[in-house]
Amino acid sequence: MNTKDTMTAWRKYLKEGVMNNDVVAAFQNTDPSYLEASLGQRNPGPTSAGSTFLSAMTAEDLANANWTPYNHPDLKPPAIGFKADIPGMLGAAPISSIPPTQLVRIQPAHAGKGIIRDGPKKGLVAAEVVTQLPPSAREVAHTTLILGPSREDPTKLTLWTFFPGDPTPKFPDISVEDVKARFNTSEDSIVVPAAEAISMGYSFVKHVEAL
Repeated sequence: MNTKDTMTAWRKYLKEGVMNNDVVAAFQNTDPSYLEASLGQRNPGPTSAGSTFLSAMTAEDLANANWTPYNHPDLKPPAIGFKADIPGMLGAAPISSIPPTQLVRIQPAHAGKGIIRDGPKKGLVAAEVVTQLPPSAREVAHTTLILGPSREDPTKLTLWTFFPGDPTPKFPDISVEDVKARFNTSEDSIVVPAAEAISMGYSFVKHVEAL
């Protein structure tokens, strides 16, 4: 992808504005298999993961929703954000939403497939924090949609992603090895109070049905 062309297209979209028919076009420009997989992840059901809608949505439902521009601080160019009143349940929440004494599990991220991609810890397995979150900490009333220039043609918008709730900041690069060293353990995962995870730099915790 030509970075210069991508940024030129991004500035053009910001200057001229993106209308709902442009959102529909972005869905049409998206690989159908990617769109299907994304819907499978967000709709309630056996393939759902992370944040999910309260009720099943189709691609047509999403493309024609009442999207409004969303300039969230955690959206970086060339991403273009929108939001709509589509409720859902978060797959993660601020760790401050649970008591500091609540037990959490620090474990390999994405079942050991979450690899730190850059920086001094590049190549190491990242560690994530999980616990049981109450529904009140997970319920949201809106969904975020992120569009961006297509890799094949930067002058065209395409769907990047969509999810209930707000974009989140980049998680800290904390590796499984960091966790082992911190708690002097040889185990890949460990159960500790939330306060311990906060002290390591975690600000979000993922929801699981049981530790």
